[in-house]
Amino acid sequence: MRCKSVPHCFFKPLLNVWYNYHCHSNFCDGLEPLESYVLTAIEKQFMAIGFSSHAPLWFENSWNMPSEKLTDYFAELIALKKKYASQIEIYTSLELDYLEGEEAWVQSFPAEELDYTILSVHFLRAKTGEL
Repeated sequence: MRCKSVPHCFFKPLLNVWYNYHCHSNFCDGLEPLESYVLTAIEKQFMAIGFSSHAPLWFENSWNMPSEKLTDYFAELIALKKKYASQIEIYTSLELDYLEGEEAWVQSFPAEELDYTILSVHFLRAKTGEL
């Protein structure tokens, strides 16, 4: 099921308990602010919501979060966790890109800020070494 009012956010039931641990907001390629997703999740009686924005990369593209927004992303999620603590569990995550030969990049993100991570492959190297 897809929430009509919040694009890019898919919800799945587990034993009649609703949750989502893979939401993208306007910090990356999502369309809405974090709080819009939280309010929709509360309205739909979710138990939990997790935000896993596409982590910054060392090069720009159209869907990853710019590195200058990372501090604001963490700060906003901390504030939302406090604000809605009695209504829903909110989790902080990043969707990290795995690139062969760039493993140190994945390990450079502050684990203490994250409740979990998602590792994805969005890019493959050509035989020439280019992405």
